Amino acid sequence: MVVYTVATGGLIDLPSVPSSVRHVAATQLGSRQPTVLVLELGSARFEVQTLLEMLTPLAREIRAGRFGDVVLVVATTQESVARIVRMVSETEDLPMYVTPSAAEVKHAHPAGRLTPTEKASLEVLDFLGGHVTVNRFASETSLELTAAGNRLSNLARRGYVLRLPRSRREGDLFVSLAALPGRGEENVPSIDERVIGVYDAEPTGNYVSY
Repeated sequence: MVVYTVATGGLIDLPSVPSSVRHVAATQLGSRQPTVLVLELGSARFEVQTLLEMLTPLAREIRAGRFGDVVLVVATTQESVARIVRMVSETEDLPMYVTPSAAEVKHAHPAGRLTPTEKASLEVLDFLGGHVTVNRFASETSLELTAAGNRLSNLARRGYVLRLPRSRREGDLFVSLAALPGRGEENVPSIDERVIGVYDAEPTGNYVSY
């Protein structure tokens, strides 16, 4: 999990912020795939255009797979910022989560539109500890293997869970945010270190502006 502190407070309207965030994504994610990128915005308020230019291109690139298998989380205590994140995610069908802080990633909520089936599948995955194989998911939901695999693969394809490739005997592991630690928490055992290790991105920004 890569945590990048974009801002800690104040009003952010610097045109360099969006490019700094994309630079972090391009340089920090490649060697830690698949992973979760957390943009820590703290209590900062953003000019709408700055926020849109920061989130929209990045989420589009993540959806297109430019950085591999990545789940995007925006951490903010400002409801006005969270509202814009949800609006972007819904209107452009871009995969994003929202949470109050990087320490509460496992409690993040999907910002975009999910079908009732997708919501139910994500809830089951979270209930099961946030990491399952297709076999276990099928067993717990009484679904056929093909149907269970389709549900999990769809969530991974849409960018709401991670898919960790493993051997055919073991079966790929599907991981939701419920399995991930926040800052200062212990790593969850048995989950791939690429996902659960908490890394702070090198500070190319950390903006505070008043």
